Amino acid sequence: MIYRKVSNRETSAYVRELKEFDSHNGTLWGRWEDIGTGETDRMRKALYVVYSYGKHHPLYVHERSTGKWYRNMEKYSSTTSRHLTQAHPGVPCEDIATSEEMMALAEGGVLHLIEEREWQRKRVEYIETAQSNARAFAQSMQQIKDALIPIK
Repeated sequence: MIYRKVSNRETSAYVRELKEFDSHNGTLWGRWEDIGTGETDRMRKALYVVYSYGKHHPLYVHERSTGKWYRNMEKYSSTTSRHLTQAHPGVPCEDIATSEEMMALAEGGVLHLIEEREWQRKRVEYIETAQSNARAFAQSMQQIKDALIPIK
């Protein structure tokens, strides 16, 4: 599909109007994205996403169902920071700390982001528990070793 080619300075107007575009140099673009995987749960054009240099770095996500805007606050490069300013939607945005979280948001909306955060929390909790168990096991083994060595 061919999208309107615009200068980076013109992108903000396209973002405010939720119009799909490509920058002249191809480094910045806005697209409507579907969410869901199957025909029954697919929501067509549910998210409007502005990307800088690739899908790995979404700058802004607009969720159609809530009308909310989300902004990527992870610093990447001076050019991407300039893109963030040039493509600003002109309304308040909720700040998202990392590109990883923005990608989750761009893939499935805010519910997907919440699920991803919960999964990450559980993963960290699991790792911390495993590390604690390993330390306790090592201490127990040391106590057994100390008890088996005869005192002279």
